[in-house]
Amino acid sequence: MQMQRCRSERGAVIIQVAVCLLVLLAFSAFVVDYGIMWTARGQAQNSADAAALAGAISLAFDNSKDFSKAQLRAQKFGQSNPVWGTAPDIQLADITFPTPGLGPDTCVQAQAYRNQLRSNALPVFFANLVGVKSQGVRATATARGVAANATNCLKPWVVGDKWFDTAPGGWQQSSTFDPAAGDFYTPPTATNPGTGFTEHDAAGNPTYYGYQMVLKLATPGQGQNQIPINSAGWAMELALDNASGGGPNSNSAYAANITGCTSDIVSISPPGGTCPAVDPSVGCIGVKTGSGGATNSKAVGDFIQAHDQTATWTDGPGGDWRTGKINSNQSPSSRIVPVAIFDVPEYLAASYNGTNGIVRIVNIVGFFLEGTCNTVNLKESYLNCPGGGNGKAAIVGRLVSYPGLVTASGGNVVGAFGSVIILVR
Repeated sequence: MQMQRCRSERGAVIIQVAVCLLVLLAFSAFVVDYGIMWTARGQAQNSADAAALAGAISLAFDNSKDFSKAQLRAQKFGQSNPVWGTAPDIQLADITFPTPGLGPDTCVQAQAYRNQLRSNALPVFFANLVGVKSQGVRATATARGVAANATNCLKPWVVGDKWFDTAPGGWQQSSTFDPAAGDFYTPPTATNPGTGFTEHDAAGNPTYYGYQMVLKLATPGQGQNQIPINSAGWAMELALDNASGGGPNSNSAYAANITGCTSDIVSISPPGGTCPAVDPSVGCIGVKTGSGGATNSKAVGDFIQAHDQTATWTDGPGGDWRTGKINSNQSPSSRIVPVAIFDVPEYLAASYNGTNGIVRIVNIVGFFLEGTCNTVNLKESYLNCPGGGNGKAAIVGRLVSYPGLVTASGGNVVGAFGSVIILVR
């Protein structure tokens, strides 16, 4: 009987179950704890991506010299993306600028942490059995603002580009283009900014960022109009399509394109190009006949009421508009609209009669829309509103950056105001 008890196999399964439990627990540690780590890794990457994008957006559209503001925005938006239910650790020192001083082409790199070194490690549930007490993740992202060459929401205004003026004081809002006096214009190219408007110089210093301007709308073809057709700030209405109908030359489409968006995608004309026919994809736009100027005050007012209506502009130290900023809770402010810039001498040389005019778009600027001359107190001393019936319809705003597009048919120019934010890493 004793021999039989020694040979009994009862209870042997307990040993097998114990071994299996160890294997199952180890497998659980692999599945659960390792799964937590990989889920958190993806969330940390989302956090780093958000931080880098927010920083790049701030540099491109708020004020490209304000790196401290970009760091704060990056930190805020990065930490708003939790990692396993907890905000990641992102210090201001974790937001860096690998290529500072390049204006809209500045890179922003952000790092997000949830690990042991930052005292916010991820939890473990089963790995404790094998001596693993905690685990962590870290993610890095880099974003960059690259120059845009097109827009999908161009406002129906086109304003003459800046030329080199030989009068004392150079080009200013009261200047008139006079080639006989030595004035000349050079359009921008991919390697040369020419004489036109630029946002920043090659060193990243602002040039015409923040410049307050009055768009003096004049009916094309009327040489005796109260606004000289070759004066600084001379602007015309554009014939752009709109999904609401009415045709690009109608006042209804014109008003709809102020309060809303055109259905055209408009590109900067490739440098050296010509405009034998209307083609928005290569920056050739028809000038609207007649005038919808009487609708400007209402349409602009309606737009401002619906878009970031409390936003304001503040000049920089010493009243310097070049270092000023838009005060807004939005980044970028929805009051920033794209406006076309055209080659003045080229248009004048074509001698259009007011019914067939085509402008060649040499640049597109962001325009922080402040209102019209009957609603805005001009802040800068160099400005004044034009007289005559169109005076009250003159549109007032600031030259700033705008969120644009990149198209294959558009031209790339130095000094572009538009930016497209991309993740590069």
